[in-house]
Amino acid sequence: MSTERFVLGSAGHIDHGKTALVRALTGVDTDRLKEEKARGITIELGFASLRRGETTVGIVDVPGHERFIRAMAAGATGVDAVMLVVAADEGVMPQTREHLAVCSLLGVRVGFVALNKVDLVDDPEWLELVEADISASLESTFLEGCPILRCSAHTGDGVEGVREAIFALAAQVEDRGADGLLRLPMDRVFSMHGFGTVVTGTLIAGSVTLGDDLIASPLDIGGKVRGIQVHGEEVDRATAGQRTAINLKGPDREDLARGLVLVRRGEITPTRRFDARLELLSWVDRPIRRGQRYIVLQGTTQAQGKIIPLAADAVQPGEKAWVQVDLDRPLVLLPGDRFVLQGFALSRDHGSTIGGGQVVRSHPPRRRKRDEEYAAWLDDLQGAEPPERVSMEVQAAGMGGIAADRVVERVPFPPSTTRRLLGKLVERGTLRRFDKESQAAVHAEPFERLTERIAAVVDDLSEASPMADGFGRQEVYSRLGAAIPQRLFRVAVDQLVKRGRLEGDASSVSPAGSGDRLALRELAERVRSAVEEAGYEPPKAAALADQLGVAVGDVKDIVAGHIKAGRLVRAKDDLAFGAGVVAALEQELVAYLREHGEISPSQFKQMCGVSRKYLIPLAELFDERKVTLRVGNVRRLRSPG
Repeated sequence: MSTERFVLGSAGHIDHGKTALVRALTGVDTDRLKEEKARGITIELGFASLRRGETTVGIVDVPGHERFIRAMAAGATGVDAVMLVVAADEGVMPQTREHLAVCSLLGVRVGFVALNKVDLVDDPEWLELVEADISASLESTFLEGCPILRCSAHTGDGVEGVREAIFALAAQVEDRGADGLLRLPMDRVFSMHGFGTVVTGTLIAGSVTLGDDLIASPLDIGGKVRGIQVHGEEVDRATAGQRTAINLKGPDREDLARGLVLVRRGEITPTRRFDARLELLSWVDRPIRRGQRYIVLQGTTQAQGKIIPLAADAVQPGEKAWVQVDLDRPLVLLPGDRFVLQGFALSRDHGSTIGGGQVVRSHPPRRRKRDEEYAAWLDDLQGAEPPERVSMEVQAAGMGGIAADRVVERVPFPPSTTRRLLGKLVERGTLRRFDKESQAAVHAEPFERLTERIAAVVDDLSEASPMADGFGRQEVYSRLGAAIPQRLFRVAVDQLVKRGRLEGDASSVSPAGSGDRLALRELAERVRSAVEEAGYEPPKAAALADQLGVAVGDVKDIVAGHIKAGRLVRAKDDLAFGAGVVAALEQELVAYLREHGEISPSQFKQMCGVSRKYLIPLAELFDERKVTLRVGNVRRLRSPG
């Protein structure tokens, strides 16, 4: 591997000598705080480096006390291997187990055990018993069968062997790709006189170069990179896997804090929820049920998360299961990221860590309850080959499609790989690209649903207004009832025109079949005219059909369309009056009531000159329209004025 990209994390119970061993290896005292020196324990993360020839190893020294396990988890983020420190005079202790579990949950897969403080043990049999206990404790973990190296940070015995083991691991662990989305979780923020604000952390993905414009996410505070150090040396560029210090021009020290993540502006959208494969540790004494809240440790930050089991009602101890985690604040998360779950209280033997897992979807739709079908879909997503996984995420975006940058942050592949896969899927016809600038695409299946919805909207408009020559594209767009980008809408309409499903130009569309529409418009106009000309005594649909020589069903459809468009007005007894007729009668009726105060049935009959067959539906029509109010046998204005 690259000799500059290896980070080793220490782990182990409090007072087992982690900091002393790091000091013996590197000459650096990582306890830098006054309180740490006064109390003799590590509270904050400490950092040192170890160099041999061209190989440089960054070492993260983490707190061992149970109360500082969150700082330990922050330090374990981004490490390539672990040095598990066990004191020979005490053996395996609660935080030994908890630290090992945290490292496993965070994806660490290699390391060794440093059996420290052997100078305090005179009995060789005791050392053998401790080593046997360590080996038993490591069974079924990623450290099973690993070397157990005896050493003493106090006397120096065995320290060189520990150093050799570290460099041996450095030669074995593979590089992290430098072509991912830049992310540097901050573990320290401080000011340097003459330089300004400096942030440090392990660069877990991507690369950073002098002059880059970065922000501290999820805040929108950032600035230009004016200085980069890797292991104390000035460099022009840092890449994934390196312990990195970045001097930012712009933000003040008070603006930033541990837990924020340096990213490039616009590349990563913080999320309030994620789907994950959760492992609940076997030592936990109760299952996780829907809606329960826990502490989520991710990177160098933490949040509270509400857990929603997806495939069952609960997650049992020792089980791996699909869950959705609903966060109380946004985090910077991508698929493939690891997290640790903690309870709010310490257990007697294992601290507060109860589980953790791996993020599979970083921006999923909200799930409020058990959803076995969705859990099965997550199984398929996790097991999908890269092209299929990209396709599934675009399909999940629905009819609105998704921009290429947003696809990049939703799959666990380098940006260049994702963009190449998007291009191939477009070539195959699986996806349809609709925006050149953002490279946004929509999956073929939801695109078909979109075209069907657009065609249905146009059909509805045509039914309501059969005499219209066409309908404005903007009117059709406004009636879709879905958040569809304008450019995608134009592509879908153009596709419908190309298929012959619709007709139209740049500004309007209508259903296909001009001849049929012309005949329909002519018939619709004849129906409307017949009703209007009949005044207060309109014919019913059957009589109209006989009068015009057409099917009664066609007349009913046309009348319904006219009513929907407001050209005719529906009344009781299957009657429809012309809108102009009703408007004129309403005006006359209101004037009469304002002058006389009320009107009787006989007076209303005299006004209209029609029989009760039409008189009663007309009178009740004005009641329904809240023009009149029936009081006994007369009617009055509902709102006189």
